[in-house]
Formats: sequence, C-alpha cells, structure tokens
Amino acid sequence: MSTKQSNFEGKFFVLRESSLFDFPLVKKIVFINDNIQLINAMNEKYGEKIVQINFTGEINESLEIKNVDKQLVKIFPQNKKAIIKISKSLKEKKFLICPDYPISKLEDISMISSMGLTVDLIPIIETIDFDTSLEILDYYLHNRNLKVPIEPFHSILISKLLKKTKTIWNMNLTNPDLFYYSDGEGLSEDTKNLKNRIYLYLVQHRPKAFLKQGNRSSLESFFKSLPETHPKCLACPHFHMCIAWALYQKDTCAKWKKILSILQEASREIQVLEKFEKDHAIVQSGHKVK
Repeated sequence: MSTKQSNFEGKFFVLRESSLFDFPLVKKIVFINDNIQLINAMNEKYGEKIVQINFTGEINESLEIKNVDKQLVKIFPQNKKAIIKISKSLKEKKFLICPDYPISKLEDISMISSMGLTVDLIPIIETIDFDTSLEILDYYLHNRNLKVPIEPFHSILISKLLKKTKTIWNMNLTNPDLFYYSDGEGLSEDTKNLKNRIYLYLVQHRPKAFLKQGNRSSLESFFKSLPETHPKCLACPHFHMCIAWALYQKDTCAKWKKILSILQEASREIQVLEKFEKDHAIVQSGHKVK
C-alpha cells in the first residue's frame, strides 16, 4: 500500500455530509448519514456515484431508502428491539445489519441471522471478546440452519476459495490507496486523523478541487515501518490479507490470527470436498457410459 496523492481516479470518498457530491473528482461515494431524507435526496441526484450507504439513524417502520438496487446498504440499529420490529422489511430490502450496541454472546447474533438478516460485524468485531468471536465464527461455519452470511467471515472465506485477496483494511474502508474521508474541510485517510484535523488535502469549494497538504500519511508510514516494527508479520501466512491490520493501534493479533487460521482450514476442507465430489461425479459418469 502506498498513497498516490496526485491521482483520485478510482478512489472512494467516505462522506458524512453532501458538500462534495458534485465535485468532478468524486466519483465513488460511501455515504454515512443518519438523516433518511438527506440520503434519499442525495441518492436521487447522485445515485450513480454512491456505491454504499451506511444509515446510522433510528430505524422504524418508515425506514425507506430509495433507488438502492445496485448499492450496498448497511443499517446500524442501536438495539435488538428495533431489528425485530421491522425484520421483515429489512430482509426484503436485503440490508446488512451492523449492530451498534455491545455484542456479548452468540445469541446476540444468532437472533438476527435466524430472521434471515445478513449480519455485518466489521465495524464492531474489535469490541467482541475473543471467545465470543470464535463462537460466532463456529456458528457461521457449522450451523446447517444458517441461510445468510455473517461478515467479515463470509467475505474472507469466499476470497480464499476464489483465491482473490480482499484485505481487512479494505473491509474497514481504511486504505490510503483507495479511501479518503472528508469533513467538508479536508481529506484524510481514516476517521481518527479526520477527527484530529490531520488532512492530506484541503477542500477548495469554489474551484471544486483538493489542495495537497504534503506527505503526512500516518498509514503510509505504518506500512513502511513494518519490517522494523513488526518483522514477524511479514512471515505470517495471513499477511497478504491482514497486512498488520491486527496490530495497527492494538496490543495483540491473537484474535485475528485465530480467525484467519480457522477460515483458512475451512477453505481447504471445502476445496477437498469439492474435488472429491467432482472426481466422484466423473467416476459415476464413466460407469453410466459403460
């Protein structure tokens, strides 16, 4: 990963306000907002730019996000009752449920998935304790009654099966090569830097452009320092997917290492089973010919 600061082509802009929507360089938007009317207004006008919507407001029967056939929509309910109350509507719209409240046991997740709702734990997985995280992972892998994905486990497993790298950084919308956050005054690489007003670019509203602030990317510095600060990461079998995410501003990577190891083993088991079924089908077909 390295920041190519002079080129915004293909970059995703993570926005919480609407002042940058009509900027020519802003072509891919992740819109995070708690106002359903504003979301729908922006979606009606700039829907071709919006690739993902994160609705962080109160959910109720009147929740209606329009024109989302080609968009990923994540809902952040603040309690279980809100989910139960409109579960049918959420299921029909195929929204991803990101619980915005503490998850302390498997039942907190199995309750949601049992209603046919896809669960996305990416925003809060760091807050779930080690044992509960593994219980949820085991539930995802081995519960035959489960009909919906649980993220980020599902995306990681699929990427392994398809042999396509999907980094944990990208899942968290934090990658200086792809994502820029904005508060209307400047662009930064993540929410922490944005909160501290550490900008890579300043927003120039009249010319609708971005003024370079210099090479102040803490993430780029983090990646470049990995050989010295985390040399063991480079030899880790999960480095291609983690790239030291599990140690970025954290004390240990034990949880992620265990999760990724279990998913790697699961992908191997699935591949072996698929090969067996394929070979078995060929043998059976051969018998039929005879």
